[in-house]
Amino acid sequence: MKPSTQPRAPRPPPTPRGLYPGPNQPPVAAYQTRPPIPIICPTGCSCSFGNLIQKIYRSDFWNFSSLDLLHLGNNRISYVQDGAFINLPNLKSLYLNGNDIERLTPGMFRGLQSLHYLYFEYNLIREIQPQGQVSPSPSQQLHTGKWKR
Repeated sequence: MKPSTQPRAPRPPPTPRGLYPGPNQPPVAAYQTRPPIPIICPTGCSCSFGNLIQKIYRSDFWNFSSLDLLHLGNNRISYVQDGAFINLPNLKSLYLNGNDIERLTPGMFRGLQSLHYLYFEYNLIREIQPQGQVSPSPSQQLHTGKWKR
């Protein structure tokens, strides 16, 4: 006797949600940014809008060498440790726009030999230490916005 319907094919496993999606796939780093329009909390309320990152250290990206885009825009970053991006040799796009960075140091962008796009607008740059500037090659784009004096 034949069944009236065909048996269903087994479903594929769900898409992994962790930092390491699979053996042949690079890790994924996600940083949520605050909304572009400030939200004022009512009196007595405490609001949280995701990762309001304030400092970037060398140890923050030690295991993300295959990362090619990093969006850290619209946080509250005021400090980037020299060599913070040294373990990101494949990084092509870096968004640091809309932060509170006041100083460019000589080693801030060390190790970014593959960088093609740096978006650095809307920061509070007041000081560029000797050898602290970013010198893009002809194939790179650098968006710095206005400088405060």
